[in-house]
Amino acid sequence: MRMALSERLRDIEASSDVGLKSCGCSIRVANDLDSRQRAYELIYRLYLEKEYAKPNPSRLWVSMFDALPETVTLLAERGLPVQSPRSRVPAEPGTGGVPVGALTVVFDSPLGLPADGIYGQELDALRDSGRSLAEIISLGIDDRSRSGAGVLVELFNAAYFVARGVRTATDFVITVNPRHTRFYRRLMLFEDAGPDRNCDRVGGAPAVLLRLNLDRAERHRETEAKAEHEAVKTGSIYSQFRTVREAAGSVESLRRQLCPMSDAELQHFVAAQPGMFDGASPEQRRCLATLRRRVGLVAAASGGPEPAVVCSAVARPAAAQVQEPPRFPYSYDEATSRNLGLLTAEEQSVLRDSTVAIAGMGAVGGHYLLTLARMGVGGFVICDPDHFEAANLQRQAGAFSHTLGRSKAAVMAEMALAVNPELRIRVIPEALSEANAADFLFGADLVLDGIDFFQIDARRTLFRAAREAGIHAITSGPIGYGASLQIFDPKGMSFDEFFGIRPGMTRAERMALFGAGLLPRIPRSGAMDASRVDFETEKGPALASSIMLCAGIMSCEVMRILLKRGSPRCVPQAFYFDPYNREYVRGRRSRLFSRLFSWLVRRVALRRFPSLLRLHQAELAAAD
Repeated sequence: MRMALSERLRDIEASSDVGLKSCGCSIRVANDLDSRQRAYELIYRLYLEKEYAKPNPSRLWVSMFDALPETVTLLAERGLPVQSPRSRVPAEPGTGGVPVGALTVVFDSPLGLPADGIYGQELDALRDSGRSLAEIISLGIDDRSRSGAGVLVELFNAAYFVARGVRTATDFVITVNPRHTRFYRRLMLFEDAGPDRNCDRVGGAPAVLLRLNLDRAERHRETEAKAEHEAVKTGSIYSQFRTVREAAGSVESLRRQLCPMSDAELQHFVAAQPGMFDGASPEQRRCLATLRRRVGLVAAASGGPEPAVVCSAVARPAAAQVQEPPRFPYSYDEATSRNLGLLTAEEQSVLRDSTVAIAGMGAVGGHYLLTLARMGVGGFVICDPDHFEAANLQRQAGAFSHTLGRSKAAVMAEMALAVNPELRIRVIPEALSEANAADFLFGADLVLDGIDFFQIDARRTLFRAAREAGIHAITSGPIGYGASLQIFDPKGMSFDEFFGIRPGMTRAERMALFGAGLLPRIPRSGAMDASRVDFETEKGPALASSIMLCAGIMSCEVMRILLKRGSPRCVPQAFYFDPYNREYVRGRRSRLFSRLFSWLVRRVALRRFPSLLRLHQAELAAAD
């Protein structure tokens, strides 16, 4: 007799011995027609028994969200060899064992999530707060050997591996029957995210939206590990959980197995289940077609009168097929071998063990991340709340036609992991603020300023937090055809002191002082058209060449500090290099000069930039 989900969760609650060590199954990605078919058949059968699904001739549980390129279906099978008791993901899946469980993760995209149909407002609120969502759907366990709880834990752990180790999700969301919520809350740390509502997809059964912050799950795993070490039985799934860092081999195995549903597979499932796209609007069909074409796929639901017809009658012709390059085992030593001679092996090891925080993943920040990842820095913390747009294409490292609309932090994390799959990278898809600055800098050896020029108050928060954390903070600005450099020692001159910023100044004045203070002296005239700088719309000119110059200069200083190759030249010293005009300028600023400089800059800048003057006057008027 098949166990109900609530019974499996009770197994976990009752015993900390049920789980990864005892369930005896292997987890693989359903990445071909056969494995997808078996996963969809299993879920259909289980849902039919619970009366969540209505009988259909295809005997499949599949929807348009399964056709999204980034959707991942995980299949638990018995009868497959496993690598070890603590590494259940097979490196090379075989022809297939007996399916005992399945779970699908849908990552947020312009198409939205399945739960948007009933919880759109709640999910939009999470997105607006900077969260990157992934929805767990089609979860089912079929295990007569009474180890279904262990299968559930392994599937959930593998879903976490994909979400955090391969993708960059911050939260899981799931809709569950209200009678199961107690177990999700208590044993899996999910929190309520939406009220009880009826879900048409499962026969009108009641559902409630739950959310799991994955950072919280990771922190709880550390607590459980301590309890396990002290032989305390907690009964939580996190006593049987592994983090991405603890299971790098399993994460890499899952990464290698990922493969979107092909055109031929989509054709097959549409033919088998003509209602696959029932309820999809023409806009949703066009969106799905666009997302599939971005990864080289052709077939998608058509917008014609037949709602479930495939656009392409056949799969891609052989001549148009894109062959995936062969994947090779990653070796850090081999990847960084050309650094040796400029770095020693011992210094390279220091970089590998170091962690650099980078605030902002747009122009300079994205290039900082990739440059340092290629140099061999092994750990990063990154944050950025924004998404790529067309205006970013001319200068930002992660801006491509296929990444427009995507989270900058998520895209850059993926690109860095493509350079070094072993990176330790923590992603915070939020704007830096007083509330999260300490958490952002936790564990960092130094911090780099990649914040948008116009976000002066977030920048001041960053430098104050770095000073409190006792780490160096570096800023480099792409100005004209060159790049500036200022390094702040936590025991030296503060950010506000160097730039002459004092209480009572307007934001317009603070931006003017920061911009002018980046330069040891005014560069040659004609370098920038002042009329193209708009402080109200927060736009200004910048060249890709200057931004990459910032990355080169910044990375050298990071190397100097991390490897302790002498003392960095910190503020009040400042530097500016312009290769186009063949200028190299350095200068030193005293506190007295900073006060005089502050007075002069405010007078000159407010006259030179009309938009800055208007912003300044508006702030003064609002203050009155």
